[in-house]
This record gives sequence, C-alpha cells and structure tokens, in this order.
Amino acid sequence: MHLVGKIDRLDVSEDETHVYVKVVDYKSGKKDFDLVALYYGLQLQLVVYMNAAMEKEAREHPDKEIVPAAMLYYHIEDPSVEAEEEPTAEELEEKILTALRTKGVVNADPDVVNRLDAEMEKASAVIPVTKNKDGGFTKNSSVMTREQFRIISDYAGKKIVEIGRQMMDGCVSVNPYERGDEDACKYCSYKKICGFDPAIPGYQKRKLAETEQEELLRKMAGTDIETGTGSGTGTDSVFGTGSNSRDGS
Repeated sequence: MHLVGKIDRLDVSEDETHVYVKVVDYKSGKKDFDLVALYYGLQLQLVVYMNAAMEKEAREHPDKEIVPAAMLYYHIEDPSVEAEEEPTAEELEEKILTALRTKGVVNADPDVVNRLDAEMEKASAVIPVTKNKDGGFTKNSSVMTREQFRIISDYAGKKIVEIGRQMMDGCVSVNPYERGDEDACKYCSYKKICGFDPAIPGYQKRKLAETEQEELLRKMAGTDIETGTGSGTGTDSVFGTGSNSRDGS
C-alpha cells in the first residue's frame, strides 16, 4: 500500500550526531493531538507525517540519529480575544500569542524543548509546554518521551496496514462511533444512503471509551493489532511523564 500526502511544514535542527524533526499541520479549525483518537485509528495523519519525515531525514543523514522533536497543529485563522477591560498593548499581544500557540505533542527532552523555544522561561508562546519552578514540566504540558514517540509511531504504522488490508478485503460495513459529544454520523456525507438507522432494533454505534494516556500507551506497546493478542512488550518504566527525562538524545 502506497500513501500520498503533503506535509504543510517540516523543520529540522542538526548537531554533530542528531537531526531533530518537527512537523506542523495547518488547520482552519481547532485541533489537538488526541491519543484516544489515534488508538482507534481516527487520527493517524500527524503521526504518519512524522514517520515519513523521519524516514526522509534518515535517508539523507545515514550517519546521524533522527530524533522526533514535535508534532504540532497550527490554527491558521486570525484569533479573537476577549477581555473584561480594555487590555494594554502588552496584554493584548500576550493573549494573541496564547491563542496562536500550537497544539500537539513535544519531545520531553529539555534540550529539544530549548531548540523549539530558546526564549522560553515559564510558559512557551509557541509550543504547548509550561515549566514548573524547579524546571520540570507541568502536568498540562503536552510532552512525551522518546520511547513513547516510538510506541505511537510503530502503532500508527501497524494501524495503517490493518486499515489498508480491510479496504483490500472489501470491508465496507457500517460501523459508526460515538465518543462523548462526538458522533461519526453528524457530518457524514453518506448518512442518507448508508442505511444506518438507530431507530431500527440492533442498530447501535460503537461507544469509544475514554482511557488514560499511560493505559493507552501500554495497549499500543503490548498489542498485536492484526491478532488482538498481547505481546507483553510494555513495561511500567516506559510510561513516565517525561518531566526531566533525557533519553540519551
């Protein structure tokens, strides 16, 4: 199976032994990296872009280690900001920068974070990362370790193969999902002809469960997608928050 796509933006930073890779996908609507959606195969694009970018850099730099730095979404529409009182010019600029800040996931290595935002002191204006007083990252920071990046990269590759095989096998079953307020049928262009009718007994949507990040990563690391059996490769040591991890990069 051959995939064709276009990465909106690809940035690299190099040192003597590494190439650090950042991919950015421009979006007109609000979008954030969603591990649950990735797990169910609903949000694979950004990880597939990163995989392709890293393969490209590996071909061009066979003597260097290729490191994922960040996978980000950037909202391209002009932001609107609200304030109870007339803000100062500095306050207005800060609100606009906050609204424009990318969303996604960033490598938890402090050296990588510094490459992405060398001027960052507490809260970054350009990446979804905020530092604690001790220099570590807050719980709201969207960071992953190198090993976690590897896990989601491998998982996305396997999921693409699984979906591709289902398509080649002619699988066209109507199997919509629900997840909180999300509904696969809401904006579907084919809902008038697919035949799915929740009023008919036996017709129901898959309800996708909300699962904590660590548990999802364990499932991704320890599950053979094609057979659904556990491979036992996941370990608890893999799944820290990455607050001050170095990962040897």
